Amino acid sequence: MEYMRWTRTTVKYPLENEGEYLHNGLIAEVGEFYGNTAKYHRCDYDSDEWKRRAQLELGDIFWFLVRYCDYLEIPVDEVLALNVEKLEGRLKKGSIKGADNDDGSRTVH
Repeated sequence: MEYMRWTRTTVKYPLENEGEYLHNGLIAEVGEFYGNTAKYHRCDYDSDEWKRRAQLELGDIFWFLVRYCDYLEIPVDEVLALNVEKLEGRLKKGSIKGADNDDGSRTVH
């Protein structure tokens, strides 16, 4: 994947802590995304500004996800294909309701 190769040129963190850095950085970026969403719902800015901010944060989230895939030596296309396979299975079972676990158990909400 061309984007994955490009992300390698932007790595400026210590490689001996790469997994920990990527994990924590991903969580931080998701938090920033949610923070911007909360500010939108608080009416700090209009929907166009929220979409602009969301797009920027989603880009950072994608960067971390792709870096994590690279760190784990898992092709992004493989991750996406497995996700499609999992969701297609849930669609066929009629269980795509957010409470189905991969092991067949159900989570009670």
